[in-house]
Amino acid sequence: HEVKQYFRDCDDLLERMQDKNASLAVGVYGDDIPSVQTLSLKHQKYEADVAHLEDKAAALRHRADLLSKSHPDSVDEIWEKQNLVDDRAGRLKDKCRNHRDKMNENYDFVKFKQERDDANAFITTMNELLANQELANDVHTAEAHLDRHRDLQAEIDARTPQILKLEDFIDNLRDHPAIEDIEQMIQQLKDMLQKLKEDFNEREDLLQKNVDFTRVDREYDQLMQWIHGKDESLKDESSLPNKHEDIDRMVNNQENKIIQALTAIQDMMSQDFKAPELEKKEKHLQTSWVELRAKLFAKRDEMIHDKSVVSTIGDAEEIENWIAERIPQAEDTSIEDKATIQRKNEKQKAFDAEVLANQDRIDAFTTLVSAKLDSKKTTEEQKQILQEKLRKITESFSYLVQVTKTKTATLKRANRQRLYYTAYRDFEFWLTHVEAQFGQTDCGRDLKTVTHERKKHEYFEEDVEIHSQRLKDLNDLAQECIESKQFDPDEIISKRENVNGRFEKVESFTKDRRVKLDEAYTFFKILSQITMEETWLKEKTILLASIDFGRDLPQTENLMKKHKRLIQETENHADEIEKVRPVIEDILAEKKFGHESVGGRYQTLEEFWHQFAEHVKERQQRLEQSKAFHELVRDVDEVRMWVSEKRALMHEPDYGDTLAAVQSLIRKHRAFANHIHLHEEKANLLLSRGNKLLNEGNLNKNALLHSLELLQTELKNLRQLYATRSEKLAENYAYLQFTWKTDVIESWINEKKLIIESDEVWTAIRDMSDVLDLTHRHDTFEAALQGFEDDNITTITRLHNQLTEADHAQMEKISHCYRALADRWAALRAVSRKRKEQLEARREFFQSIEDKFLLFAKKASNFNSWFENSEEDLTDPVKCNSVEEVQALQHAHGEFMRSLKLAEEDLLELKQLDADINQKRRLDNPYTWFTIGALEENWIGLLERVQARKTELDGELMSQQYKEELRKTFAKEANAFYDWLINARDRVMDEDGTLDHQLEDLRKLSLEVKKQRGKLRIIEEIAQKMRDRMILDNRHTEHSPVALHQQWDQLDQLCQRMQQNLEQQLTAKETSGVTETQLSDFTKMFRYHDKDRLGRLNHEDLKTCLRAIGYDLPMVEEGVEDPDFEAILDVMDRERKGYVLLGDYMHYLMMRETDVVGSREEIEDAFLTLAGQGRAYLTAAEIRRQLEPEVAEYCIANMKPYVDGEGFSVDGGLDFLEFCQRVFAK
Repeated sequence: HEVKQYFRDCDDLLERMQDKNASLAVGVYGDDIPSVQTLSLKHQKYEADVAHLEDKAAALRHRADLLSKSHPDSVDEIWEKQNLVDDRAGRLKDKCRNHRDKMNENYDFVKFKQERDDANAFITTMNELLANQELANDVHTAEAHLDRHRDLQAEIDARTPQILKLEDFIDNLRDHPAIEDIEQMIQQLKDMLQKLKEDFNEREDLLQKNVDFTRVDREYDQLMQWIHGKDESLKDESSLPNKHEDIDRMVNNQENKIIQALTAIQDMMSQDFKAPELEKKEKHLQTSWVELRAKLFAKRDEMIHDKSVVSTIGDAEEIENWIAERIPQAEDTSIEDKATIQRKNEKQKAFDAEVLANQDRIDAFTTLVSAKLDSKKTTEEQKQILQEKLRKITESFSYLVQVTKTKTATLKRANRQRLYYTAYRDFEFWLTHVEAQFGQTDCGRDLKTVTHERKKHEYFEEDVEIHSQRLKDLNDLAQECIESKQFDPDEIISKRENVNGRFEKVESFTKDRRVKLDEAYTFFKILSQITMEETWLKEKTILLASIDFGRDLPQTENLMKKHKRLIQETENHADEIEKVRPVIEDILAEKKFGHESVGGRYQTLEEFWHQFAEHVKERQQRLEQSKAFHELVRDVDEVRMWVSEKRALMHEPDYGDTLAAVQSLIRKHRAFANHIHLHEEKANLLLSRGNKLLNEGNLNKNALLHSLELLQTELKNLRQLYATRSEKLAENYAYLQFTWKTDVIESWINEKKLIIESDEVWTAIRDMSDVLDLTHRHDTFEAALQGFEDDNITTITRLHNQLTEADHAQMEKISHCYRALADRWAALRAVSRKRKEQLEARREFFQSIEDKFLLFAKKASNFNSWFENSEEDLTDPVKCNSVEEVQALQHAHGEFMRSLKLAEEDLLELKQLDADINQKRRLDNPYTWFTIGALEENWIGLLERVQARKTELDGELMSQQYKEELRKTFAKEANAFYDWLINARDRVMDEDGTLDHQLEDLRKLSLEVKKQRGKLRIIEEIAQKMRDRMILDNRHTEHSPVALHQQWDQLDQLCQRMQQNLEQQLTAKETSGVTETQLSDFTKMFRYHDKDRLGRLNHEDLKTCLRAIGYDLPMVEEGVEDPDFEAILDVMDRERKGYVLLGDYMHYLMMRETDVVGSREEIEDAFLTLAGQGRAYLTAAEIRRQLEPEVAEYCIANMKPYVDGEGFSVDGGLDFLEFCQRVFAK
C-alpha cells in the first residue's frame, strides 16, 4: 500500500510538471519595454510554482529512502520512478532559468533598440541642420553663424557619451542571436557620429576661416584709408608732426598693425581660402606701405640732421665754457701752507679725474664734428662754424691737460714727505711702549698662570709681526724720499737707522721670552699629571682592600664586571705614565725649568704603581673562586627544588575518579621514572664538580659539603615514594574499569527507554506514511536491542564474575551495581513490546482518511488549472495604440467577469470536502500541495486582479485619450506655425515698394521671426511630451519639430540676407548712380524665377533669369561648358555650391551697371560740356532736359546751390563740381 501510494504521488507530480512545462511560452519575450516588464512579472510567479514543485520532489526523495529500507523487494521500481521525477524537475528548472535569461537578454535588446533609434534621430537632425548653413560677408553675421554652430557642436559633445554607452549592451547581449547585427548597428552609429563630428569640424573650420577673412578684410580697408590719408598729408608740411620721434612712433605703431594684417592675410592664404583675392590685397597693401614709409623716413632724416647740427654747436659752446672755468684752477701751484697739502692733494685727484673723464667727451665731439663736416647735408655756413669751434676746443683742452699734470706731480712729492714723518712718530711711540716690558722675568707659579702668560705673549708676538711689516713700508717710504732729493737725506737716514736698531732688540726679547714660557708650561703640566695618577691609585687601592667577594652568583658576577673595568682603567693609566717618562728624562738631561723636584716625584709614583698591580691580580683570583662555588650551589639547588616538588606529588591522595583519569595518571607516573633517572645522573655530575672544588681549596668548603649531602638523601627518599604510588594506581584502575562499563550500559538503556516511552512520536504522526515509517523504525529498534544484549550484557556479566573471584576491596559496591543493571534491562524489553501493539492500531485509523484526500486532490487540480489560465489572461500586458483597441479589451473583460459564478461553486465544494477531512484529523494532503486556504487566497487574489485589470484598462483608456489630445494639440500648433512660415516667406519674397520701405518692412518682419521662436519652443515642448510617452505617429499632421525648426532657421537666414541685399542696393543707389527702377527690375526677375521661394537660384534658373534681363548667353548642349556663363559664376558662385543667393546676384548686376561710370574727371568734363561757356553750374531745367528723369531728380536733390569765389550766388544754379567731389569721396 505505501509503495502504491508513493507511485501515485510521483505520477501526480509528473503530471503537474508536464502542465507547467507546457504553460511556459518559449520564444515570447515582448517587443517593447512595457510588454517585457509585464512578462517578467508573470515569470516570477511561474518560478515560485516551479520552486514549490522542487520541494515536493525533495519530499518524495526522502520517502523513497524510507521505502527502500522497509520494502527491499521494490527498491528498483521506487528509484526508477524517483529518478524520473528528479530528471523532470531538473529539466523544468533549467527551462525556467533559461527562459529568465532569455527575458533579461530580450529586455537589454529592446532597450538597446530604443536608445539606438533615439541616437539615429538625433544624428539625422544634426545632419539636416548642418546642411542649411551659408557663409556671411560681414564680421557680425560671420561671428553669429560661428556661435550658432558651436552651440550645436556642444550639444553633439553632450550627447556623445550617451551614444557611445551603447557599447555596454554588447557584454549583456553577447549570446543574443542578433549580436552581429547589434555590433554592426553600434559600429554604424559610431561611424555616423564620427562622420557628423568630422563634418561639424570641417564646417567650423570653414566658418572660422570666413570670420578670419571678414576681420582681415575690415582691417585691410582701415589700413588703406590711413595710408591714403597720410600720403595726402605729406603734401602739406603743416599737418606733419613737429618732432622726428613722433614720425618714428607713428611709423612703428602703424607698421606693427600692417605686419599683423599681412601675417593674417598670409595665414588665410596658407589655408587656401579666397587666396587670389587675398594675394591681390596683400600686394597692394605692401606696395602702398613701402612707398609711404620711404617718404616718411626721408622727411624724418631731414628733420634729424638739422636738429643735430644745432645741437652740436650748442655742445661746442658748453665745452668751451667748461675749459675756460678749469684753466685758472689748474694754473694755481702754490703750497706754502704744509698743513693744507693733504687737502689740496685730494682736491687735485678729483680735478684730474674730471679732466680725464672729459677726454672721452672731447674725442666724441671731435668725431661728431668730423662726421658733420663730411656729410653732404651740411651747408657751407654750418661747416665754417663747426671748424672754428673744433679748433678752439682742441687747443684749449690740450693746454688744460698739460697744466694739470704739472700741478699733480708737485703735490704728490709734497704729500709723500708728510706721510713719512707721521709714520715715523707713530712707530717710535710703539717702540717706547714695548721697551718698557724688557725687565719682566716672571714665568708663572702653576699651570694656570703659565698658560695665561703664554696667551699674553702670543698677542705680543702678533703685534711685533704686524709692526715688522709697517717698518718695511716705512723704510721704503724713507728710501723714496731720499731718492727724490727734495728733502734732507741725512735726517731721514738717521731716523731710519735708529728705528731699525730698536726693533731688532724687540724681536730678540720676544724669542727669549717664548723659550722660557714653553719650558715652564712643560714642567707644570708634568707635575699635574703625576698628581692626578697618585690620586687615582689611592682611590682604587681602597676598593681592592675589600673582602666582599659576593654572597650569591649575580653579586659575584657584578663584582667581576667591576674588577674587569678596573683592569681596563689600569692599562689606560699605565700608558699615560709611560708617556710621562721621556718628558721627565728630557727635563733632567737638559736641566730645564723644575729639574730639581721632578725626578723624586716620578720615582715615588712608580713604586706606588707596582704595589697596586699586585693587589689587582690577587683580587681577580679570589673572585673567580667565589664564582665557581656559587655556580655549583645554584645547580645543586635546582636539583633539590625539583626533588622537593616531585615529593609533594608522590604524597598526593588523588588516584583518579574516572577510568580516563587513572589511565592518564599511570602514563604520567611511568614517564616520571625517566625523570628520576635523569636527575640522578645530574646529581652524580654535581658531586664530581664539588669534589674538584674541595681539592682546589675553595673559600666555601664547609657550605659545599653540606649541600652535597642533602642532595643524596633527598633523591633516595623520592625513589621509595615512587614505588608505593605505582601499586595504588594499579588497584584503582581495575575498579574504575568495571564501573565505567556499567555506566555505559546503563546510559544506553536509559536513552532507549526515553525514546520508546516518548509521547512526541504520537503527535508527529500526520498520515499513513508516518505510521508505516514508525513501524519500520520500531522493528529496527527491537533488532538493535537483541544485538546489544549479545554484545554488552554478556561482557559485563563476565567482568563481574572475575572481580568476585579476585575478592576486590570494593566487592559490595560492584555486586549492587550489577543487580540494578539487570533490572533496568528487563523493564526496557517490556516497554518495547507495548509500543508494537499501539502502532498497529494507528495504521488502521489513517487508512480511512486516504480516499477523501484523493478526491480533494483531483478537484483542487482542476480548479487551479482554471485559475492559472485566468491569471495568465489577466496578466497579459495592455498594449494599445488607439482608443478603439482599449474599448475592445474592456468588452472582453466584462464577459470574463460574468463567467466567475461557476468557478465560485467549485470552490464551495472543495471547502465542504476539506471540512469533512478536518473533522477526523487535521493532516496535510499527501496527493496535492493545494490547500483550501491557498485556493481561497488565489480566489481573492484573482478577484483583486480582475478589479485591477478593470482599473488598468480604464487608465489605459485615459492615457490613449490624453495621447490623442497631444497629437491634436501638436497638429494644430504645427500646422498653424507652418502656415505662418509659408506666409512669412511669401511676404519676404514678394516685398514691393521703394528700397527704404522694403528695408523697413523687412526689419519688422525679421523681429516678428525672432518672436515666433517662442511658438517653436512650445511646439518642441509638446513634441518632447509625445516622445516621453512613446507617441511616434500622428495621423493629424505631416510636420515634425525638426523640419519646422529647419524651415524657421532658413527663414531667419533669408531675412538677414535680404536685409544685407537691400542695404547694398541703397548704398549702390547713393554712390554708383544705379536707379531704384533698375534695382527693382533685377529683384523682381530673380523672385519670378525663384519658384521654391528660398531666396536662391540654381545655375539653370540663373541662366534663364540673366537672359530675361538682357544678357546674351548662347544656348549650348547639355554637358558643354559655356565660358561666358562660367565667368559670371566665378563672381556669383566662386565655390560652386550649385546655387546663387539674391545678395550675390544683386552685387554682380550692380557692379556691371556701375562699370559704365567713369572717373571723377570724366563726370566733371561731362557736366562742363552740358554747362558750356565756362560755367561751373547748371540749372534744374538744364539737368532735366539732358538726363533721364530718375537720374536727373537724384542729381537735383543732392546738388547744393552754386556760390562763386567772391561769395555771390546764382539764382537757380546748382554746383555740380562740389557734387562730384562729394559723391566720389564716398
